[in-house]
Amino acid sequence: MLWQLRAIAEELVATGARLAREKPVPFFSAAGVVGLVLLWLLLKLFGALFGGGGAVDPFVLVSASGRVTYEDGSPLPQGLIVTFMPQGDAGSSSGLRSGVAPLAPNTGAFSTRLRLPRGSKPPYKLRVAIVGNSLQPADPKIVPAGYADLATTALVVETRGSGIEIKIPKPSGQ
Repeated sequence: MLWQLRAIAEELVATGARLAREKPVPFFSAAGVVGLVLLWLLLKLFGALFGGGGAVDPFVLVSASGRVTYEDGSPLPQGLIVTFMPQGDAGSSSGLRSGVAPLAPNTGAFSTRLRLPRGSKPPYKLRVAIVGNSLQPADPKIVPAGYADLATTALVVETRGSGIEIKIPKPSGQ
């Protein structure tokens, strides 16, 4: 889309230059006013594209790190991902994950940046789920069903961003 707008702007400038060469137009004539309006529109277009005066991002990024283990302190198997979503209306209305991070093998450590609604104040309340590599619910033999899906998870952490310790129960039979 950007290249199309640029092509239109270049065409407007070229047309204006060609018309000015063919027949000079007095400044206050109808053609002069049209030229000024076109110039104003061109400047507004470039300002909108390159000026950075657009809408404010409704989200802020907050660094978060920590560890996910079983309640007995043992690490989760390799290949799992921890996902976060703001607790309450802000998270459920957007339907977006706030943060996603792979768990380090053998330690369960993670580090990510959480995307939180602008105006959120710490401590942040986040729903947490432990999912598989494809961001689908993890195998219930590895992660209990109540912790494996953001839509149904009961796991909520309250954090300021770092030092998040998440402990989940080992599924029965493990």
